[in-house]
Formats: sequence, structure tokens, C-alpha cells
Amino acid sequence: MKTKIQLVSLCLLGLSSISFAQSSISKWQAQPIVIDGDRSDWVSIPRFFDSQSNVQYEFRNDDKNLFLIVRTTDRAAQMQMMRGGFALKLKVKTKIPTRCSITFPAQKMGMPPQQFNTKGDESQMLIEKTAPKPGAMAKDSVVLDGFKFTNGTISSEDKDENKISFARNKESREQLVYELRIPLCEIYGKDFVLENEVSLPIQLQITINELSQNSGKQDKGGKGMHGRGEGQRGGGMRGGMRGAGGMHEGPDGGGGMSGEGEMSERPQFQNNAAMARKTINDEFSLSKGK
Repeated sequence: MKTKIQLVSLCLLGLSSISFAQSSISKWQAQPIVIDGDRSDWVSIPRFFDSQSNVQYEFRNDDKNLFLIVRTTDRAAQMQMMRGGFALKLKVKTKIPTRCSITFPAQKMGMPPQQFNTKGDESQMLIEKTAPKPGAMAKDSVVLDGFKFTNGTISSEDKDENKISFARNKESREQLVYELRIPLCEIYGKDFVLENEVSLPIQLQITINELSQNSGKQDKGGKGMHGRGEGQRGGGMRGGMRGAGGMHEGPDGGGGMSGEGEMSERPQFQNNAAMARKTINDEFSLSKGK
């Protein structure tokens, strides 16, 4: 009996040790990224791809900031992220773990995002074809929690380079892109020294809320952080979403997405089933230079 208990304990210890075992290194960003929703500053497509959510993502840093990008070209994933909302959570393994979150609220059904045609009359709104009726939302906003200096609701129009900022692309229906800049002092405090922080793993969790075709109700998000197995980044999925190629980091640094850009005009639902909550988990460490 004692031997069985010891074996069970060893198995549990082994399972806990592989959680977030494959830690990545954040790429060093020599030139600051402009937070405008245009991914051209990243040069390559995001390195990592989660096949269950059809979402690409990446993290980079310089000596002052952490940069994040989240991107999808899948129409169903775009609708789920926009209509259901999603959240980014960071957990830093300091002596007293630091937990921060950025929540992107769900958009109200029937209220498409406000977009302007900058090539012509700025009063002309570009309304998404699938929107049931014209309308304008309030400015893009997120809710911050757990950061050292900035918490509560901020707008995408807040462009202070010393504060947390974000932007969403608005020029194309073929992709959805979110860019974020988080000053490292918001995580580690104003007196942080980068060389001292690079050894501390950062757990990243992206939770995309459940979305029902009928109700559009929002799920409150994930329950804790669960590790990922070797060779893939991302959490499990409940419900029917079309599959994609496994996540990998390509030879050119780009995430491997099968059939990118080959999306149907409208997201497909199977038997009006809800698009279930999806969770992507990853772990990385900051870089201290090239």
C-alpha cells in the first residue's frame, strides 16, 4: 500500500513538473514597436500558432517594454474573439507571484466596430458586411488588473509611451490583429533591473470566451493555468471548431498555419452549437539583448 502511494505521488510530481516545461525566450526588439494594429513592425508573422483556436501570437521585449501580438485569419475565431471577448493573463514567478490580466470585453451584438476611411471623407464609416445594421461602438477599451501603476479601464486612444497601450487593426476583414505594449515597470516595479528579471519565467495564458450563435453570452474566462504538452502550445477545446495543422515555429520564425487566408466568407457553426471557450498556455523568459 505504501509503495502504491509513493508511485502515485511520483506520478503527480512528474505531471506538475512538465507544466509549462518548454519555456521560450522572448526575442529582443531593437527598435520599439509602434502600437497601431499594423503588424509590419514585427516583420515576420507571429512565431507561435495554436491549432485549436487558430490563433497566432508572439512576445518580444526591449530594456523597457514587453510587446505582445495576437493574430488570427480565421473568420470564426475573429467572431468569437470580438463577440465573446478574451483575456490575457501573465504570472511571473517572483517570491510572491505577480499576476496581471488584460481583459478585452465582448462587443455588443449588432454593433460593429467604428472604422473610418482615411483615404477619403473621415466621416464615412466602413461597416462590416455581416453586420445586421449600421452603428458605432464606444472606443476600443480593455480592463487592466494587477499591474503596479495602471489598472482599470483604458482606451486604445491612450498612446502614452510610458504606459500600457494596445491597438486593434481596422483596415481588413481578412485578419484580426491586437498589439500590446506593457512597460516592464508595470510588472516588476520602477526600480527593476532587466538582468535580474530574465531568469524569472513568465506564464502567459490567452482565454477566448465561449460564444453561442444564439445567445452571444460571454463566459467569464479560464480557471487557472494548465500546462501544455511537449511539442505544442495551447489548451484543450470543448465544442466544434475546424482543425488546423499542429502548432510549430517555422524555419523563418513564423508560426505554421494551415490554409492561412483561405477562410469562408462567414464563420461556420455545426448544428448551432456554441463555440466553446479556448485556452492557450505558454511560458517564456525575457531576453537581455541580442
